[in-house]
Amino acid sequence: EVVSVLSTYCDDELLVKWACKWLSELEPELADDVSAEQAQQRNLAIDLQADVYVLATLEHYSENETIVEYCLICLLHFSRDPKICDQVYKKGAVKVMLNAMDKVMESNACQGLACSALYNICMDVKQAPAEALDLGAVEQILQAMDKFRDDECLQEKALDALEVISEGVSNPRKYDVAAKHGAGHELIRMLDTYQEYPSVISKVLVVIACLSTSVRIRIHFYELAVGNSILRCMNANRNQKGVLISAFEALSALAASYPLHKQHFVELGIDEVTFRAMKAFENCGALQSSAAALMKTLALFRPNKYILMQAGIATRIVIAMDKYLHTVAVQEQGCGALFALAIEDRNKEELMDSLDVPRKVIRAMDLHTDQVRLQENACGTLKALAADMECERFLMRIGAGERIIRAMKLSFSDQHLQKQTCGALINLSFDPDNQISLFRMGAGRL
Repeated sequence: EVVSVLSTYCDDELLVKWACKWLSELEPELADDVSAEQAQQRNLAIDLQADVYVLATLEHYSENETIVEYCLICLLHFSRDPKICDQVYKKGAVKVMLNAMDKVMESNACQGLACSALYNICMDVKQAPAEALDLGAVEQILQAMDKFRDDECLQEKALDALEVISEGVSNPRKYDVAAKHGAGHELIRMLDTYQEYPSVISKVLVVIACLSTSVRIRIHFYELAVGNSILRCMNANRNQKGVLISAFEALSALAASYPLHKQHFVELGIDEVTFRAMKAFENCGALQSSAAALMKTLALFRPNKYILMQAGIATRIVIAMDKYLHTVAVQEQGCGALFALAIEDRNKEELMDSLDVPRKVIRAMDLHTDQVRLQENACGTLKALAADMECERFLMRIGAGERIIRAMKLSFSDQHLQKQTCGALINLSFDPDNQISLFRMGAGRL
């Protein structure tokens, strides 16, 4: 009867408002609170083409704030189910919702609901993010964020939608999101404005990481001085591990394959902030691994290697590896960072002697024999440490040769792994005694 009202009395505003309100109240606000019976009612409504009539109503009454709000609640509830979500998308939901957002710009409730429904659709329908971008979703979302700057809840919903749209489009389109449509400027503004709102800042950093997938976008963020804004947020939220983890991940994405970011971040003192965070949150494995990943990326820039070593980064990484023996991410990223640091000759003595890095790396290889990337990073570290005859002999005495050969057998088709294992064997084989030992282990046949 309710659906028939929408189909039969579409020009009766009061009846339509009542019908939309009734449909919007079929389910609770939170998806986790939906009962089996309520989900069944949702499916029944869809069988009766409620989605078709709700979209038609939303289009017809796009300037009626109350009806728009009820319709958006219905679409948000419908889009919780991936199958229904696809169905709603194919009936033009994205275009209709964006039009409604434009018409009721004064309603923060409607803007937030539309962002949440867009998030669901773009998350479940592969082609939806590209269509949303083409239809102006980013501009509409940014407009809502700018208008309701004091609404923390809306900011989070808008950022969720912005993230999933950015994630779902190609790299060239990501640049459109960041630069052409102005998301980059808005994200920097939010970093500077919402420093006291950890949940918002974390989401902003996630979007920045999501967008930073090409050198072109990294250059754009470099021109916006993104590192300065992120550092200020990290200092303002030094007790918020969620913010710090998101910051490490964003900085890693920004610095990848872009030396200017690597240099600038260290000049800003990111290494000191990282050391402090790793020490303060020793009991958080996720933070330790994300911090180690960032240090690995920054240490790939040669002038940073010695600076990071002097800042005590290697010490913190070894402490994390000792504490999280069975956490793959910590061991993998730790080995990767130590590999990058070990390339610098001035770092080798401390890594070999004071920190006992060879044994830490071999331990990681023994504990995680099936992890290709970990084995690759570990072999890279051993390769870098085999700098002179004495180091070569020591590494062979503690079993580096056997571990490298075992790692080589793990995946003959993985060129990155094979490159590091072969490089490590080359460096170890400069010593004549090592040559004989490696030959007897079957290194030549491999």
